[in-house]
Amino acid sequence: MQLRILWFRFTIAALLDGCSRKLLRLQVFTGTPTTADMLRLVRSASKSFRQPRFIITDHGSQFMDTFKTKLEHCGITVVQGKVRQ
Repeated sequence: MQLRILWFRFTIAALLDGCSRKLLRLQVFTGTPTTADMLRLVRSASKSFRQPRFIITDHGSQFMDTFKTKLEHCGITVVQGKVRQ
């Protein structure tokens, strides 16, 4: 989610548990987060909770090949959500 306050733009990344809807991690970025930022977010949540079986993402550039490859190497399946039609 992107938030604009005056002339500042922030991106909020949240990691939610799909069953309980529990907020596992929340981080605010100035600008757009990178693939490395998102991988750190997932790893941080995995350490505190348990490693997820799969993660559902949007079609952002940070969730492309490198993100998928690194998580699938750890045994996490990456699923991209449907594009709104």
